[in-house]
Amino acid sequence: MKKSDDRGSRTSRSDELGARFREGLDGLDSWTDQEAPDLPWLEDLIRHEQDQLQRRWRWELAVFLIIALLLVSTVMTVLFRSPTLFVISQGAFLIIPLLILLWRYRRRRKQVNHEEPLA
Repeated sequence: MKKSDDRGSRTSRSDELGARFREGLDGLDSWTDQEAPDLPWLEDLIRHEQDQLQRRWRWELAVFLIIALLLVSTVMTVLFRSPTLFVISQGAFLIIPLLILLWRYRRRRKQVNHEEPLA
């Protein structure tokens, strides 16, 4: 007999909690009261943004191709007109970044050595 009373009290309590929960959600809906955005307007906005991104991408690709073409044509002209200048410039392009990396490595190593050890 007692088990059936426990079940009855559990269901009434769960019903009460469910009712409170629904009331709270209804109150939340009335408190926020925001309208959903207009779907056609949102689709037009997305389409407009995609068109702008595509135009910007095309512009950046065109600028990149022009710069790459000028760079390659300059390198090829220097290579065919003056091979020694080409070799010297390639050596400089190889040595300068290596020197910069070595300088940064030594500077970072000095900073690490000057830090106090953890106790």
